[in-house]
Amino acid sequence: SKIAPMVFILNMFGYEADAFFNVPEFNLFQKNITVPGLMPLFPQVHCTADGQISWLTEILEINAGISTNALLFSPLFNLTQTYFFIAGLAFVNPLHASTGSIIIPRHSIQVSLHTSIDARDFEP
Repeated sequence: SKIAPMVFILNMFGYEADAFFNVPEFNLFQKNITVPGLMPLFPQVHCTADGQISWLTEILEINAGISTNALLFSPLFNLTQTYFFIAGLAFVNPLHASTGSIIIPRHSIQVSLHTSIDARDFEP
């Protein structure tokens, strides 16, 4: 059957995950589920034994869209009643938003990762 977590924690960066480790009330490493399409360095979703709390890390930058799609369309999970907790940068000016606010931009430009194709690289 599908795992239907009550809460799903998404970390943008690995070092933020330390806040969720060694919490006596829950162990996020009781179930480790490999999800096709997640980043090769972090291919698993980690869950408590009952699956109520799930966690995924390192969904930063361009990988965020790919990992989120892989997770949302995975046949392994039922996320229709799940609350998502996104831990990471919100890119919000503190003069215009409070702690815990996020902003979803209409347009985004990714400059740290790029690919260029040159016709000279191909053989005739």
